Amino acid sequence: MPITTGLTITSIIALPLTLIIFGLAYRVIILRRRNRVGLGNGSSKELAMARAAHSNAIENIPLTLLLFALLELKGVSATILIAIGSLFIIARCLNAWGVSQKPGVTFGRYYGALFSFLIMIGLAIYNFILVLF
Repeated sequence: MPITTGLTITSIIALPLTLIIFGLAYRVIILRRRNRVGLGNGSSKELAMARAAHSNAIENIPLTLLLFALLELKGVSATILIAIGSLFIIARCLNAWGVSQKPGVTFGRYYGALFSFLIMIGLAIYNFILVLF
C-alpha cells in the first residue's frame, strides 16, 4: 500500500509547472544547437531571452511549490490551493511568453512577474499567519 503525505494538490500544481520548466529548457537546448553555442548566449538575442525565461522559472517555481506544500500540510482548503495554483500557472505562462518575445517590458513579462510575486508574497504571509495562530 502506498504511503500518502497529503500533498495531492501540490502534486497537481507541480505537473504543469514542471512542463513549463521542461518546455523552456527544451527551447534553450534547441537554440543552443541551432546557434552552436555551448555556454552562454553566443551572439544570439533569441538564446539570451530563452535562457532568461528558463532561469526565471527555475528561480520562482520551486520556492512557490514549497509554499503550496506547507499550506497543504497545514490543512488549507483544496479549493483555495487549486484556485491560487491555477493563477500561478497562468502567471508563469504569461511570464515565460513575455520574456521570450523581446527584450524589455512586455505585457506577459510585466503581468506574469507581478502576479507571480503577489502570489508568492501572499503564500508566504498565509504560511506565516498559520504558524502564529
